Amino acid sequence: MIMTDILNYLLTNPGLVIALFLLYCFIYALSILFSGPKPGRNPFATRHVRPPPALVTDHTDRNKVIKYSESVYF
Repeated sequence: MIMTDILNYLLTNPGLVIALFLLYCFIYALSILFSGPKPGRNPFATRHVRPPPALVTDHTDRNKVIKYSESVYF
């Protein structure tokens, strides 16, 4: 009974519904505006890059590495 009265009142006064909705949007926009930036994790804060491996200058060792990497792909 009370719910039907409230529903009938809101249906006969649509300006009130629109005003309440605009008030809600205004308060929501103000909360976003004044809350400031959200702190988050910085993905670039730490380096996740592996250091380069040692330089191999010996031809036999280098050929072993090259042949091993070719055998993996073929």
